[in-house]
Amino acid sequence: MIADISRRPEFHVVNYSHAVQTIIDRIGMDLSVTRSVLDEIPLANEGDTHATLRRKMAHVIADYEDLAVTSFQLKLEELVPKIFSPNNTFDLVDDFFAPLFDSLVTELIGTAISREFTPESISQIFDRMLSLKRRMTIEKQLRDLVENLENDHNNLHVAPLVAVALMVLGKDALIGSLSCSLHSLLNVNSGVEFCKIEWPELIPFTGVPYIERVAMDSQNVGAHYIRKGDRVRLYFDACSRLLGAPEENLYFGTGRHTCLGRKISQRVWKALVDNLRRKKIRARVGEFAFRSNDYVFNYPACFVGHFYE
Repeated sequence: MIADISRRPEFHVVNYSHAVQTIIDRIGMDLSVTRSVLDEIPLANEGDTHATLRRKMAHVIADYEDLAVTSFQLKLEELVPKIFSPNNTFDLVDDFFAPLFDSLVTELIGTAISREFTPESISQIFDRMLSLKRRMTIEKQLRDLVENLENDHNNLHVAPLVAVALMVLGKDALIGSLSCSLHSLLNVNSGVEFCKIEWPELIPFTGVPYIERVAMDSQNVGAHYIRKGDRVRLYFDACSRLLGAPEENLYFGTGRHTCLGRKISQRVWKALVDNLRRKKIRARVGEFAFRSNDYVFNYPACFVGHFYE
């Protein structure tokens, strides 16, 4: 049913831009940058607009993917010996996965972004449950990020808003997927040397637990009757439990909104696995907690790992 609904043209993505514009019109809050960024994101649009945005973003990823993955691998070679060594304790989100993502996105967009301009919360513009205060905070973060990129526009591969759209789409989703996947494996293999762990070749968990679609017409889906205007939630997270089944990668989506980052996500996961599986280190997972008040992403607020021989 998830695959069926994802492919049906009668089911549209949530009109996030319209939702933001409604807030602007009713309250007078300035969310202009949020609205502009959403207008550059394929996943937030349908029809010809979606097709145009998707082609543009797909070209950017394809053109710079190899450079980005190489940059990711080089950062791995730098960080792994520092972190995954005896008698070390690190927060793997802030100290490991965040800088890895930064190395990746730097090559995709053409310039390095200071960590002060890349807070993880910018991806939460997809969250319909955000408070107005939170929206204002994210609007300021997006505005600062766009202004920072505009000042460095000569080095960019893409327009500043497109660069921000790439970061919004990728940051929480990829860091969340990598973090949750590694956390699951280390939990199951607590005390096992990394070189003896059975590392899956495909990324096993997703940082995007579900997506929503809106029925544009009343219709039957299997045994279910869905009315026009109904919002349907598709739990891709369930597909993470289907290792070895044909549906195991369905959490990347299917149809016209298939995740543009699927290939690069699998490549960086393989790079991570190929590096860690050579280590004789052991790990014990310490504190692990998801970000509070997050209704869109599986994004750890902390993921502490203790490493020993």
